[in-house]
Amino acid sequence: MDALSLINALATLVLFTGLSWLILSPTVNDGIVIKLGLVLMALSELGVSMLLLGGDWTPYRPLMLCLAGVHIGAAVVLLGYLLRRGRVRHPVRRVTDWAPLDGAGTAPR
Repeated sequence: MDALSLINALATLVLFTGLSWLILSPTVNDGIVIKLGLVLMALSELGVSMLLLGGDWTPYRPLMLCLAGVHIGAAVVLLGYLLRRGRVRHPVRRVTDWAPLDGAGTAPR
């Protein structure tokens, strides 16, 4: 294994770790479409790193399939982002949301 393959394998492992954190983190507010794209990207990055670390990445087709998975996953994430952005921005409000909480301004009984 040459140095360039090792650097690429380690870089894809770092990307896999970052994508895994995005998928598993409860603080990241993503939808099902974005989550599916992130999972596809993470598994494809893991596949690329395993092919490169295995040393026998000369079969061209598995490497190209993994890279296609990364690109398709990125397209799905972009599509999910555009779908989320296109939704209605204003939240649905109830009448009670506008009532004062301390009782000020209410009519006496």
